[in-house]
Amino acid sequence: LRRKADRDLWYLSSQFPKVTWRPNKYDHGTLGGVGIEEFGDLSVESPKLELNMGAFSGLMVRLLGDGKAYKIFVRTSLFEKTGIQFETTIQTKPNKWQTHRLPFENFEAHLDGNNVDGAMQAILDRRDVKQLGFLYRRTPSDPSSFIISIDFIKAYRAQLEPEFIYVSSASVPPLPSKNVQEYDESILKLLEANDDRKAYNSALGENVLRKSGLTYTIVRVAGYNNAPGGIQAVKIQQDQENVGPISRADAADICISCLLDSRACNLAFYASQSKYAPTAISPNRDMSSELARLRPNT
Repeated sequence: LRRKADRDLWYLSSQFPKVTWRPNKYDHGTLGGVGIEEFGDLSVESPKLELNMGAFSGLMVRLLGDGKAYKIFVRTSLFEKTGIQFETTIQTKPNKWQTHRLPFENFEAHLDGNNVDGAMQAILDRRDVKQLGFLYRRTPSDPSSFIISIDFIKAYRAQLEPEFIYVSSASVPPLPSKNVQEYDESILKLLEANDDRKAYNSALGENVLRKSGLTYTIVRVAGYNNAPGGIQAVKIQQDQENVGPISRADAADICISCLLDSRACNLAFYASQSKYAPTAISPNRDMSSELARLRPNT
């Protein structure tokens, strides 16, 4: 929400003397202040919408938080009739930009801050999106001050296959958790300090790709050898242990296999030649079954 024309359309759900919605010095829309009572809440809401998101899988947001938990909500026509909206939680880190991919399937029905179940249980109709918003709900353990800056909110599409295959460096470490969608400054500075320009640039490229909203596969390699393809056993894994070179032909085969496989969507893994053929992928082994073992980033 960096464009003034977009930002000005969003508004506060309630007016508090010491709470504001305004741009910070970098023009990011920023919600913050003090004075919310315990169990009270406040949201910044989009204008009324008429969106059919049936072809999309979820929302992607990039924000800078203060270490508190915030909600993102989606409202449909059900909100006007019953007050039910669909919420999911984002846990922020103090003074760190984070990108979050939020599958629609993780949004749960809430009424007046409480989870809805039983006879009133509802399902989010993505074809009937009327409003989006960010919500702060204060718990007793929270101090009364809060602040969150929002770079963007966008939808990402449901894809049967990856849209982009990115060959990265095996010196790039795995993301620290499933809920983290980009490398923060501490990791980037560490790669830069190690004087590994390729790893640093590869990590920056991975950040850009994850923030793009495209469905992707990231294949990290430690280098190439000149062995013929389809001769040596190869392995794919999500840790950095014992990652060695791979033949160019085998790396290309892995990338092609990923392009045609739904199980490769939003995966990042390391590919290399295996020293232990009995426990590795043999040249004729089904790559799809190996991809199924790996954990997507969303």
